[in-house]
Amino acid sequence: GIIDTGVEFARSSGGPGATRVTSVASGSNAASRLGFNIHEDLGGGMYAGARLETGLESDTGANSSAVYFNRASFVKLGGAWGEVRLGRDYTPGFHVLQQGDINGLNLYGSAGTFTQLGPSAFTRSDNGINYVSPELMHTVIRATYSLGLENSAPPKDAGRLAAISAIFDNKTVLIGAYYQRRSDVFPAGSMTTQHATSTGVAGRWNLGAFSVGAGAARWDPAGPDTVTSGEVRSWWLGASVKVGVGEFRAQGGQLRRSSPGAIKPEATLYAVSYLHPLSKRTTLYATYGTLKNNHTANFRLEASSRTVPLPVANGVDTRGLALGITHRF
Repeated sequence: GIIDTGVEFARSSGGPGATRVTSVASGSNAASRLGFNIHEDLGGGMYAGARLETGLESDTGANSSAVYFNRASFVKLGGAWGEVRLGRDYTPGFHVLQQGDINGLNLYGSAGTFTQLGPSAFTRSDNGINYVSPELMHTVIRATYSLGLENSAPPKDAGRLAAISAIFDNKTVLIGAYYQRRSDVFPAGSMTTQHATSTGVAGRWNLGAFSVGAGAARWDPAGPDTVTSGEVRSWWLGASVKVGVGEFRAQGGQLRRSSPGAIKPEATLYAVSYLHPLSKRTTLYATYGTLKNNHTANFRLEASSRTVPLPVANGVDTRGLALGITHRF
């Protein structure tokens, strides 16, 4: 499991009317969680197992979702031919971003904010049939087909997901790409669906103590391009350097949503962080991020699995500083 707790100082723009919040927060560097990994050797190169993982808010002790095992819940069977997982699991796109991101989808300024992976609900899938290939020429393929909501009445295909990714990793160069398509009910409350898609690429170049990462993504929600449901395109660039036992990270980029207006909603995000391990299990961290919206945009600042709890209206900027401790057990 992981327990991550820190103190966050956040502020939105607005002159004298700016909103400020100081809080003890869970999950700024890594989502707090409790999990069970089960593995059984069946012999002959075959194995079976399962994974159950629940998210929690370490500042209050509350579950992070009404679904208890909201982070993962699957049984698996594997061998030389790869691994099949049945149940709730991370999507192929998540693995590309998590491995290709300088921040590992943690801290302020992670690729999760740029791709809007959380708001788009493309992080995990329920009722899934998931396949992970063996490594071949430094490449791993992941594929998912989710039966979605499993409705017995129209729209029967609601929530169905088809996704695939490929990640090449020779320890010096990592590059991955993904495509995910889901059937969402549209218009809301109707008996029809339209496709929402999420696509992207991410990569890292590791040179000992120094690493560079970059990526680009597109999220196209079901329905027409409007101010609230238009496609979001983004790019980001980051770097990390190890100094002694610690590590400095910096990342920045841009998000832009399509809309019928003359000025497209657009945000610029950049962040800097420092991580200082006290042991293999315990790390101190400091992370600062600022997200600047133009006067038609209302994107929100995120840190790992959480969103900074400030009201956001068009044109409002957000800044955050978090100081915390991450312990893995």
